Amino acid sequence: MKKWLVSLIIISIAVLAAACGADSANSDSDKAKTNDKQESTKKKESSKEEESKKEEAKSEPKDENANTTSENKEEKTETEKPASDEKQSQAEAPSKKATEPAKPAVKTIAGPQISKATFQTSNVLPVTGGQVENVSGNYNPSFIKDFNSLVIRVNQYKVERVQNPTKEIDVYSPESYMQNGGYVVTLDVSIFNETTKNIMYKAEEISLVGASKSTGGSLDNFVPSNYHLTGSTADSYVFSPGKTVEGYITYMMDDAKYEDFKAKPSIAVPSPSKFDASVPKNDAAISSLSLN
Repeated sequence: MKKWLVSLIIISIAVLAAACGADSANSDSDKAKTNDKQESTKKKESSKEEESKKEEAKSEPKDENANTTSENKEEKTETEKPASDEKQSQAEAPSKKATEPAKPAVKTIAGPQISKATFQTSNVLPVTGGQVENVSGNYNPSFIKDFNSLVIRVNQYKVERVQNPTKEIDVYSPESYMQNGGYVVTLDVSIFNETTKNIMYKAEEISLVGASKSTGGSLDNFVPSNYHLTGSTADSYVFSPGKTVEGYITYMMDDAKYEDFKAKPSIAVPSPSKFDASVPKNDAAISSLSLN
């Protein structure tokens, strides 16, 4: 009985030892399997990381190209902006010009329009009759004065002597002064308004001056209607901006006054400021004339 028990105990111990060995073997194998799984997982993760790095490396040049493309676009946009600004400024330029006030085209007096042949034709003879002859004259511009408002020029002048008039002249007409003969001096005058506003001027106050006497002029005596020195249709004394007007001024003298004038002939041209307070003040211009 004791032998049986001893053998049974030995067998039990052997079974337990075998069972423990099997458990340890199983646990070892499980551990090995777990380690294998972890290693494979790590390998997969590392391979994934390598693949992602490769993909990132491939995608980076694209991003750089995209950045350079966007930068180039921005640069083009920036360079294109000045062109559009220039076009806009060019488009705005005409509108600015349109708002500017109109000015005279050129600060220049027009050339004489009355020819020498026309000027030499007597306008005195049809009124007085008798004998009328040209005794002196100058048919080239002989005087010009710029008053910084009006420019006044004498284009040509002549002296006509009247003898033995045959026509009856109305006593109420200033031309009746020549009923007994005398001299008529005619000036061809141009007046140019170089400003941007109307200017008043009385051209008949341009005087002929001799050694001791002066003679006032007329815009009507022996002057045909188409040769009147008229500033504008509304007012003959108002000269429009930027325009040149041409016409005649005449002077009547008896024999004594003409001899005084002939001794020291000159012309006295008053400043426009004498008649128009809005223009700069200037002294009258006096210039000698040549009688041939």
